[in-house]
Amino acid sequence: MLRRFALEQDVARRVTAAKALMEEKGLGAILIPARGAPGMMGMAQYFTNLNLWAGPAWVVLTADDPEPALLIWSSYGAEWNKQEATTSWVENPDPDTYGRVLEIVAGATTKLKKVGIEHIPTHWTVGDMERAKAELDGREFVDITKELDAMRSIKSHFEIEHFYDLGRMTKEAFDIFEHVARPGVRAWEAASAAEEHLRANGMIWGRSKYSM
Repeated sequence: MLRRFALEQDVARRVTAAKALMEEKGLGAILIPARGAPGMMGMAQYFTNLNLWAGPAWVVLTADDPEPALLIWSSYGAEWNKQEATTSWVENPDPDTYGRVLEIVAGATTKLKKVGIEHIPTHWTVGDMERAKAELDGREFVDITKELDAMRSIKSHFEIEHFYDLGRMTKEAFDIFEHVARPGVRAWEAASAAEEHLRANGMIWGRSKYSM
């Protein structure tokens, strides 16, 4: 069973690699947006282990701060991620979360005036990009999508073990469902038995983990 300590160590390795990329490219900050939707939070999660249900969040890596900043629009989501995220820098600025994001980026790019951004067509809204360019006047935005994707494509021992662990737990859940599902048994009863096993193994999403 993988433990929290191993996760924190692996995320620290990823952050270190990102900082090396920042030094190579002359970046003062990396700005990563996320949304609570499938395929819209992977990069932000890679550097923080965040979990989102709805609404936006942003991750900022700076050249000087040891941990990434995680800023979340939802107050509930922020409280949850103070427990789940690997970074201790979690904020829920109200009412202008994105304004606080840009404030952190501005402070980190007073000397190195380059901001790394990624997956612009799919992860960025037009409004967020326009506001960033307006409020971060004089900064150069550098697309580092290829570099970050290449970084994520090389899996660590921790990540490979995680894949095996996830596969094992999912198979066990299917086996339980198959064992419980009999004529006369309600579908939700079989699903609940499988979900109970998943949750007991730390899968907070429960049923959704094996419904995809």
